[in-house]
Amino acid sequence: MVLLGSQGEKGSLDDGSLVDYKGNHPVDKTKTGGWLAAGLILGTELSERICVMGISMNLVTYLVGDLHISSAKSATIVTNFMGTLNLLGLLGGFLADAKLGRYLTVSLFASVSALGVGLLTVATTIPSMRPPPCSDYRRLQHQCIEVNGHQLALLYAALYTIALGGGGIKSNVSGFGSDQFDSTDPKEEKAMIFFFNRFYFAISIGSLFAVIVLVYVQDNVGRGWGYGISAGTMVIAAVILLLGTRLYRFKKPQGSPLTVIWRVVFLAWKKRTRPHPAHHSFLNGSENARVLHTDRFRCLDKAAVLDEADSTKGSDRNPWLVSTVTEVEEVKMVIKLMPIWATCILFWTIYSQMTTFTIEQATVMNRTIGSFTVPAGSLSAFLFITILLFTSLNERLFVPLARKLTHTTQGLTSLQRVGVGLVFSVVAMAASAIIERQRRVIANEHGTKISAFWLVPQFFLVGAGEAFVYVGQLEFFIREAPERMKSMSTGLFLSAISMGFFISSLLVSLVDEVTHNSWLRSDLNKGRLNNFYWLLAVLGVLNFLIFLVFAMRHQYKVQHYAGNAEDEEFGIGEVVKGSKEMVRIGEEEEDKEKACAEGKEGAQFEFVDMIKQILGKIPRKPSKSSHSDDGLVNSHSPLNTSTGPNSTHNSRPASTSAKSLNSGSGAPHLGNGTVSKPSHGKKLSPVAGQVGPLLASGAYEALPSFRDVPSSERQNLFIRKLNMCCVVFDFNDPSKNLKEKDVKRQTLLELVDYISSVTSKFNEVTMQEITKMVALNLFRTFPSSNRDNNIADMFDPEEEEPTMEPAWPHIQIVYELLLRFVTSSETDARLAKRYIDHSFILRLLDLFDSEDQREREYLKTILHRIYGKFMVHRPFIRKAINNIFYRFIFETERHNGIAEMLEILGSIINGFALPLKEEHKLFLVRALIPLHKPKCVSMYHQQLSYCITQFVEKDFKLADSVIRGLLKYWPVINSSKEVMFLGELEEVLEATQAAEFQRCMVPLFRQIGRCLNSSHFQVAERALFLWNNDHIRDLIMQNRKVILSIIFPALEMNTRSHWNQAVQSLTLNVRKIFSDIDQALVDECLIRFQEDEVKEKEMRERRESMWKQLEDVAASKVVSNEAVLVSRFGSSIAIATSSKTRNSSGR
Repeated sequence: MVLLGSQGEKGSLDDGSLVDYKGNHPVDKTKTGGWLAAGLILGTELSERICVMGISMNLVTYLVGDLHISSAKSATIVTNFMGTLNLLGLLGGFLADAKLGRYLTVSLFASVSALGVGLLTVATTIPSMRPPPCSDYRRLQHQCIEVNGHQLALLYAALYTIALGGGGIKSNVSGFGSDQFDSTDPKEEKAMIFFFNRFYFAISIGSLFAVIVLVYVQDNVGRGWGYGISAGTMVIAAVILLLGTRLYRFKKPQGSPLTVIWRVVFLAWKKRTRPHPAHHSFLNGSENARVLHTDRFRCLDKAAVLDEADSTKGSDRNPWLVSTVTEVEEVKMVIKLMPIWATCILFWTIYSQMTTFTIEQATVMNRTIGSFTVPAGSLSAFLFITILLFTSLNERLFVPLARKLTHTTQGLTSLQRVGVGLVFSVVAMAASAIIERQRRVIANEHGTKISAFWLVPQFFLVGAGEAFVYVGQLEFFIREAPERMKSMSTGLFLSAISMGFFISSLLVSLVDEVTHNSWLRSDLNKGRLNNFYWLLAVLGVLNFLIFLVFAMRHQYKVQHYAGNAEDEEFGIGEVVKGSKEMVRIGEEEEDKEKACAEGKEGAQFEFVDMIKQILGKIPRKPSKSSHSDDGLVNSHSPLNTSTGPNSTHNSRPASTSAKSLNSGSGAPHLGNGTVSKPSHGKKLSPVAGQVGPLLASGAYEALPSFRDVPSSERQNLFIRKLNMCCVVFDFNDPSKNLKEKDVKRQTLLELVDYISSVTSKFNEVTMQEITKMVALNLFRTFPSSNRDNNIADMFDPEEEEPTMEPAWPHIQIVYELLLRFVTSSETDARLAKRYIDHSFILRLLDLFDSEDQREREYLKTILHRIYGKFMVHRPFIRKAINNIFYRFIFETERHNGIAEMLEILGSIINGFALPLKEEHKLFLVRALIPLHKPKCVSMYHQQLSYCITQFVEKDFKLADSVIRGLLKYWPVINSSKEVMFLGELEEVLEATQAAEFQRCMVPLFRQIGRCLNSSHFQVAERALFLWNNDHIRDLIMQNRKVILSIIFPALEMNTRSHWNQAVQSLTLNVRKIFSDIDQALVDECLIRFQEDEVKEKEMRERRESMWKQLEDVAASKVVSNEAVLVSRFGSSIAIATSSKTRNSSGR
């Protein structure tokens, strides 16, 4: 069974956004939420489905039979109605996200839907709203009077009122239902999964009831009765929904992602003439970006360009003046989904024919079973039965079969499901065309009607296609949507369905115009409906080919989920969670089996490769050479070859030719590091042992191409080429060994291409040879110049120019080969761990200190893949990174790869299972928090802040330790570092709960008070911005009596005397916040501050008076040795002063 929902966002009952009907937080679980509340919400969805399906599946027979509208125009009316209904789902989602919340939106639109069905009941009941009846003879002669515009007006008003109500319900009801369960409570989390199961069941039952019962009532009892039942059902559901108000948990509106998208596009257009900044770090919000910057769609980056005028006005906090890097990157991610979105539209165009022309076909076919006549609209029951059948067979039969054939635990990816569904739709249209032609020939030549059950195959094929497309498309959008725009997944899904219906209307109009009404006629026996079906089939084939191109080039976003006993999971697992939007595939007992699917297989859509693998399972005649291919490899994983600094999750399809690496080589480079021998503890094979001084003997020549040798010799040639590439050249002299260097480069490219094109498992000899070649080419010590600890204080990575690796033309390809080897599904981790062992990993980690950023990017991707594939090495990798951090913090304070290692750790921490192990908590306290100490923290602060925030989001009890750690390493005189710390502090406080906040608020706000009084305006401004965060402001207001007494002197001093006008303005705003909440407290703090001022003034005056007295006495006794008697207070001051004077004179 497939479980799906929409537009929910994963959160807990303690996140501050869930309240009861009185607005109280946290909610009382015993009185709100749970199955009773969810059941009332399910009733609303059941009623909506009964109304919509009961109308759409039989509306075309009413339009053609009772209103005498042509077939083409009737089909257009139905598809426009369904397209509008799905499109208005975007409006409902926007209103719920931006202003109303889900409860008000569902309640309001349920009432609108009930009103619309009531209007439809009236429109179909009143005789004056229909044209005069038409006899069969006049119908054949096309003499029937068609309905006029006045009569259609009420019908249109009713239909589009229903569309408005149904769209608002459709986009919010499942998310509202999932809000009734706490995802942090294991019992309620499990119940929430079953909620989606029952939600889908309610959809199916409502649809079947509509097409079987309501359609029969409409055709045999009366349209008014059929629509009246729907109206009554909707009214009852709306009333029951309202009666359960006290039982619901309500989620506060968080803002709509549509607003963000429009804002970014608007600002990018507005700033289109401005130049791009020199580096993306100059974009607004880059230091706190939650999504790493990418270079695609660079025109949108201008939305985050921050002018000096904007900065001085504090406009970087005004989203309508400048966007953040996070917002821009999220919009880019949505745009990246558009090609797949566009190629899914045509399926829904084909699906719409099941509600229009197929129903019309049924009206002119034999629908009798004995003495019972099946209503034409009821035949669509086969569509829903097929959907239910295939959603069950998918996970019980097709996916297990796909796992066996493809050797992947995932079986079918989301895009593979969509591809299968598109194939079903094309076959369905071909079958529809053949059946319609035969029906028309028999009707015209023999005057008989064939059975309407000949339509079952096209219902069956389209239903099977929907079972694949519906799940695959929704799963794809949920997975790939940005984390903060998960509600966009449902919006993209509904808009694709909507566009499919609108495209159907457009096609029908165009075909009707071009063919002069010869294809689509009201009398199907005189038309050519089969030609229209063939047209859709051809368009479906073209669309499928375009889909294949986009799908094979698509790069899945990396997913991380906590799962089984191991700490980190890289797999998609059973549940694809888009907040609470999800598609659950398969049975619960398969969770552990699928836990690492994503990490093992990557995310590349490989529809063509899947077909190749299936064909490869056909038994073949054994050959003598079959044993010699054991060592060959085929990679089906995405490869990260990006060279940008923030491209951890960028990947490239495995089908990319290794020749493309030439583009990144640049000009010849000079110099090379020394080579270190690997020590794997294995004897070299006889073939490997033949490596000799090839260069010295003049034997370094290009070996034959793989295409030029028989398959039985290819493995030997493969190993010979590997051994040939073990020779390392010196790049210090650019004119030396030019021919040999080029030969080696071409050989490496051939190896990468060959590894990507064969499909056999690695054997141990091949693994050993690959790791040996990699070790000889990559493992080296870096030059010791500029690396002395004595000049560590002089090291400034932002000022020093990094040294580029001169041997990069060779090293880049070796890295690419290693990456493909690690990510290949043909690499058996149990064998490979003997060669990619602890020694290998340590040497790989040493390379992170390379000054060449291109090399660090490759290392980051490779180590991330090793961590995901070799579970046995995970504890060792974490410990080794810890040791690097310790040495960096407490000894050297310089290392080039800290940022990249933290990026890897960010992905690892994201997948930590709950509750967190003590080992991970110690890592936070002993390694991550002290990383704030080094002077060069700005080089990796963005990644460090992400890791710290991940820990607090995983376990909010760690917030106290994190905040106290930040205070421990808080900079004293470095203002730019203070600004960074304040930004990180805001992120941590966002995930902090009230209890942890109270433990650390006193020392925290003493430090914030010092920041408020900072003479550097950016520090003071950034500290004042904390009050713009709703969650932090709520925490402060809850503890205002303690906090205001601490920071009030700083606020008052800013108001009186701070030199920066913006700081003064922000300070007044903060004071106003306190005044609006508790004016009495502000007055009390002001009085206390004034009293302290008076006391301080009196103390200062008394001190000055005492000094004056001492000076007078000393002056009068300057020529005598007589002792001077003063008061106790004055004596202490005199002694201290004289002592200080003596010390000063002594120096």
